Amino acid sequence: MFWILENLFWISIAIIILTLIVSRPFLAPSKYRPSYAKKINLAYAIGFFVMIYGWGIFTMDYGIQSGWIEIVGYIIIVMLGLGALLENKRDFPLLRKEILAALEQAKQDEPDTYYEFLLHVEDVGLAEALQKFNLT
Repeated sequence: MFWILENLFWISIAIIILTLIVSRPFLAPSKYRPSYAKKINLAYAIGFFVMIYGWGIFTMDYGIQSGWIEIVGYIIIVMLGLGALLENKRDFPLLRKEILAALEQAKQDEPDTYYEFLLHVEDVGLAEALQKFNLT
C-alpha cells in the first residue's frame, strides 16, 4: 500500500499515457461514438486528479515542497483535470476542430437534424453518420 502512495504521481502518468494509447482506435471516425469519448475523457480526468495527490508526495521526495514550483504544478494539474471535465460536457468530446465547427454550424442551422445526427452517431459511428447526413 505504501508503494502505491509513494508512486502515485508516476501511476497517474501511466494512466494518462495508457489512456492515450488505448483510446486512439476508438476515436477514429469509423468507430467514434460520443459515449466512448466521454468515458475516455473521464479516464483522463481521473488520471489528472490522481496526479494531484501524487504531486505532493513527488515534490516532497525531491525537496521542492512549499515552493512556488509546487503551487504552479498544482495549478497546472487542476487546470488539465478541469479541462478534461469541461471537454466531457460537449455533445462530441475529443472530436477534431474542423468537424466540430461544421457540426456547431449545423446545430445552429438545423437543430432537429443535428440531434437526429447525434443519435445516429451513437448507433453507427461518425463516418457513417456523416455520409448519411452530409453535415460537413
